Amino acid sequence: MSVLLDKIKHQSYQHACRLAKSFRSLQRKQKTSISYST
Repeated sequence: MSVLLDKIKHQSYQHACRLAKSFRSLQRKQKTSISYST
């Protein structure tokens, strides 16, 4: 049971990291597009 919990925690942590990375890259893209449009 605890092993399963650890696995779930690890997966959710990796998922959060991936989300944060994609979010950051998205923000960077938006910033560049905004600077280009102005």
